[in-house]
Amino acid sequence: MSDLKNKKARILYILSLACGIWFLAFGWVWTYLGNLIITYPFGLIGFLLWLYAKKLDPESKYNKICIRLLLTGLFLSIFSFFLYR
Repeated sequence: MSDLKNKKARILYILSLACGIWFLAFGWVWTYLGNLIITYPFGLIGFLLWLYAKKLDPESKYNKICIRLLLTGLFLSIFSFFLYR
């Protein structure tokens, strides 16, 4: 059962990484507030996937990578909003 739990957590971490990469890549686009429609849902989904995967396997190496990627995307997005306002 533990192996199945780790496999499910790994899949969730990888999906969270994919959402984080999308969020980081397009988080700076604030044209016509398109960021709220195009990017932030992926950031929120990635964060929720990360939370669920963390509950399943908190000792995974993906744990720190996912949250750092998502937080970097969030800070970049907020910074670019104030920079290009």
